[in-house]
Amino acid sequence: MSEFSAAIGITQLKKLDMMNNKRKNIAKRYSNEIEFRRKNEVF
Repeated sequence: MSEFSAAIGITQLKKLDMMNNKRKNIAKRYSNEIEFRRKNEVF
């Protein structure tokens, strides 16, 4: 691995928690919407 690749990896690792939280929030939003539509038979 080059120093450049390592530097990019270190920078990305610093953002990992933030990116994972965004993914979790998006997944939760989708799940809530699907559940809402199932309950209200919108499909």
